Amino acid sequence: MADNDPATEAADPPEGDRLDKLEATQEQQGHTLEEIKGMLARVLPTHAQAQQHTEQRLDRGSSLAEQVKAELAAAREDEAREQADNAAKETERSEREEIRAAAAALREKPPAPPRNPLKALATKGWGDA
Repeated sequence: MADNDPATEAADPPEGDRLDKLEATQEQQGHTLEEIKGMLARVLPTHAQAQQHTEQRLDRGSSLAEQVKAELAAAREDEAREQADNAAKETERSEREEIRAAAAALREKPPAPPRNPLKALATKGWGDA
C-alpha cells in the first residue's frame, strides 16, 4: 500500500481530530482517577490516623513490668487450678478406698460348718457338752 492511497486517507482522521480525541480521553480518565481517589479517601484512614492507631495499639501494655506481672498472675492461676485438681483427685481416691473397705466388710462370709452334736460328744465327752 502506498502512503497516498485514498482509502487510507479516508479511514485515518485528520491529525487535529486525533489529538482532540486523545486529550478528551485523558481528561475523562483524569476525572475518573480523581473520583477513585475521593472514594478511597473516604474509605481508608489517612496516614496520620493510621499512625496514631498503631501507636495506641503498641503503647498499651508496653511496659516490661506489666507484661511480667500479667504472666505471673496467669502462672499463679494455673498453679492454683492444678492444686485444686490434685486435691479433688486425692479426695476422690480416698472416697474410693473407703467404699472398697466398706464393700469388703459387707461381702458374704462363707457359712460356718454345720454343728454336729455327735462330733461335739466325741471330742468333749458326755459331761462337757
